[in-house]
Amino acid sequence: MSGKAEQPRASILQSLLRVPLLPILLVLLLAAAMRIVGAAHNPIWSDEAWNMWATAGGFAEMFERLAANHHPPAYFLALDLWPALAGESRLALRFLSIAAGMLAVAVVYRTGKDHFGTAAGISAALVFAVFEQPVYYGQSVRHYAWLLLAEALALWTFLRVLRRPTWARLAAYMAAVAFVAYSVYIGLIAVAAQAGVGLGVWRAPLKSKVRLLLAYAGALALFAPWLIAALPGALRKIEAGAITGYINSIPTTADGLLKMIDILLGGQAALGLGLIALAVSSRFLSAEKSERRSERQAFLAVLACSVGALAAMALLNLRVGVVSERTLAFMTPAFALALGAGAAGLPPRARNALIGALTVWAILTPQHIIPRLNSDLAAETVAAGYSAGDLVVLEAGFDDMAFAYEMEARLPETDRRVFPTFYEYDYPDDPAMLAALDAEIAGSDRAWLVYWNVPQRLHERLRDAGFTRTERTRIPVGVDDPLYLIYPEIEISRYVRLEPEAAPRRFGDALTLLEAITPERVPIGGAFSVDLIWQAETPLPLDYTTALFVLDEGGATRLESFGPDAANPATQWPTEVPVIDTHRFRLPPELAPGRYALYAVVYWYQTVDTPLTVGGERGAVVGEIVVK
Repeated sequence: MSGKAEQPRASILQSLLRVPLLPILLVLLLAAAMRIVGAAHNPIWSDEAWNMWATAGGFAEMFERLAANHHPPAYFLALDLWPALAGESRLALRFLSIAAGMLAVAVVYRTGKDHFGTAAGISAALVFAVFEQPVYYGQSVRHYAWLLLAEALALWTFLRVLRRPTWARLAAYMAAVAFVAYSVYIGLIAVAAQAGVGLGVWRAPLKSKVRLLLAYAGALALFAPWLIAALPGALRKIEAGAITGYINSIPTTADGLLKMIDILLGGQAALGLGLIALAVSSRFLSAEKSERRSERQAFLAVLACSVGALAAMALLNLRVGVVSERTLAFMTPAFALALGAGAAGLPPRARNALIGALTVWAILTPQHIIPRLNSDLAAETVAAGYSAGDLVVLEAGFDDMAFAYEMEARLPETDRRVFPTFYEYDYPDDPAMLAALDAEIAGSDRAWLVYWNVPQRLHERLRDAGFTRTERTRIPVGVDDPLYLIYPEIEISRYVRLEPEAAPRRFGDALTLLEAITPERVPIGGAFSVDLIWQAETPLPLDYTTALFVLDEGGATRLESFGPDAANPATQWPTEVPVIDTHRFRLPPELAPGRYALYAVVYWYQTVDTPLTVGGERGAVVGEIVVK
């Protein structure tokens, strides 16, 4: 037995906590979780769908659409190429933003650590990982997550230039500024704030400031090709008065300023302002302030890119309505760093408790940046009764493309027809869109109309084309927001065109089958509907059952459906008026491709063995479907 006392071994947890990069790795895992959770399930919203539409026609058309709508191309180029690698699921499309958001968290950490200490870096990265703005845009098919990454990189490289302006650092800053310009133009406000600090406050030799000017000139040269291409479209927008604000813009009023601050500080304006005030006090006002000029200089740049940029936005907003949730987003990296710098001045226990509570609060608080409509539920409603070849008409204005994405994700690919009617997407004007719609309607026997958020007019157009509405369903929009009080529901209607056969079939003495509307093709395992158009010649004395059977080539029954709907029994059918009796089927996956007959029978439940005869037979083949 050894005489030496056995030393206690450190626990695994204690060992892990000594790993230098573990804290930021944990923060990055949290950032990933915050952005991935829900990304695969949250429905696509209108602006996301616009981005997808903008990249749908190839490079040349994409550049034309972007130039006409004052959007720079960096993110859109990636979005155009990305589906070929990852697919077009919600998660795949949103991964470009998820990855950019995680990289931005890492850059925010590195910036805070380099200039204000590790505690500041971790605190800044943590709040940026969970705050509402970065998370929301970090899981959207939008270019704002790329803007946040570009802003984080620009601020990081700028502070490195202030510390030591080597040519390599200036080149990196030049590239970051160009990245900002190619992401979203409004991010250049923060770049202007950096230029003000670099040229006016930075204590450096004149030659260093000249080099900084050369970096800006280089960024402008990199951006010049797109600027030349996009400038005419931007000028046309300005002349037309299109760049005058947003539908949900925030005014520069006392309440509006408070809302802006609340958005940028994760819903905790008082706490956030307190931390920023603490950082200002410790670096500029305290008698014991740090003598490190570089740290004070770096914090001044952070203030310029956060508080200074916000002040500039608020003033500009008095003339042009540019402030909204999305346009505020570019300041979030700088605000996170300001909060981290303030938290670093607290004792460790107080800092950990405060930042921990702020993190938990942000995680548990629901997000309310841009409302997401229940476009996915609308698509599910259509899919439940959709047959291949049905025409789906979207009448939802700018939200047409969001509904279109959800429809195409749920409806079968076979003969799928989805028609957005917001003409600004694909038509030169409204008459051109209506002409294209009329051509689609003319070739359809059944149609769906998904309506929301615009004055309704297409119901009348379908009715004038001979369609009759058979069903109407309303689902809630799904958001509690004043913008949607006028149209709180999405209306989904189903239509059939009545074109009676030349020789309608008579079942019994009083019931005539005018028409059977069937799909031409049904995919294997797919769903379909058959509409039987009946007319009672005299009042029906019994509640007859209408049975429809799917028969294989050998005459065996493979599927069956019974009608009419319990809410509309046969004894209540009006006389000499067409009644639509819908039968829905879903093919079992094992059903082989081929032709299947549709066989209709009408009977009363107490005399099921003696159905109403048609042409002397117990039933009649009323159509067929092709499964392929």
